[in-house]
Amino acid sequence: MINNSKEFLIVGFGGMGCRHAQSLINSYSDSLVYIYEPNNDIYEKNLNLIGQSLNKNIKRLSNLNEIKSKIDFCVIATSSGPRFEILKELLNYEISYFLVEKAVFQSNNQFEEIQKLIGDKIVYVNFVNRYFRNYIDIKEDINNQPFTMDIIGDDFGLGCNALHYFDLFKYFGANKISLDKFSLIENINGNKRGSNYKEVLGQISIKTNDGSSLNISSETTRKGGVEIIIKSSKKTHIINEALSNHIEFGINDIKTSPLLIEYTSVLTTKIFKDILDSKCLLPTLNDTKDIHSILFESINKSLNLKT
Repeated sequence: MINNSKEFLIVGFGGMGCRHAQSLINSYSDSLVYIYEPNNDIYEKNLNLIGQSLNKNIKRLSNLNEIKSKIDFCVIATSSGPRFEILKELLNYEISYFLVEKAVFQSNNQFEEIQKLIGDKIVYVNFVNRYFRNYIDIKEDINNQPFTMDIIGDDFGLGCNALHYFDLFKYFGANKISLDKFSLIENINGNKRGSNYKEVLGQISIKTNDGSSLNISSETTRKGGVEIIIKSSKKTHIINEALSNHIEFGINDIKTSPLLIEYTSVLTTKIFKDILDSKCLLPTLNDTKDIHSILFESINKSLNLKT
């Protein structure tokens, strides 16, 4: 446990927010953690879930304007709908660093407005795959050479989760990405995040000028979870997320290993420490505008939605 006094703010205390809080509370013994969660049932349930019902270092806020001191680190873990207005308000406070969940916003216009307001504040986006050892090794194997990446899955929530794979594509070395082609339909099963959000099935392809490409396919007829196939001149990597399995096909050998997952309940502290040490692996908000724009364009054109 780290004996170093910090002040943290967690906005949104659902399934992800409570795990962010758990990581910071368990790691910083002398910290103060502010939690803003309007829903009392969610707050009480998840406070008990992480075993912190009587922690004197937790202070629940009824309104964001109750923040009077400097915040070292703020995590915004709400759904994407209200996140724009929340971040817009919090940029007026003395907050050193932000971490936001994804999809970050709902439109390019929201991105552009926040970009004008950020100033010298730093906002990171929580694409945690960059911290998984398997993906770090794959990045080293690719070594800035052209590569292909195919994601094939069932009904895995393409509308939201495509961003994870778009970001991995960039992390592995893809530069100057652009939308190639797409064929999407609305998922009649809806979105688990609520009726305000659209979910889709189908295919999206993106490409780079140097020949790298990414293809994602989500179909209800497919079974077995998501499989990721990454091919470069050196190796072929096949990752099955459902089985947590990683197979590497080298020139002369085949290697099988587990997919090692870093959980939010521990990882958030590591991310914060890396931010302080200027070695954070996560992209900043500005770094993710291109992948969000590609997703917005493919979904809006497919479903005839207003941009």
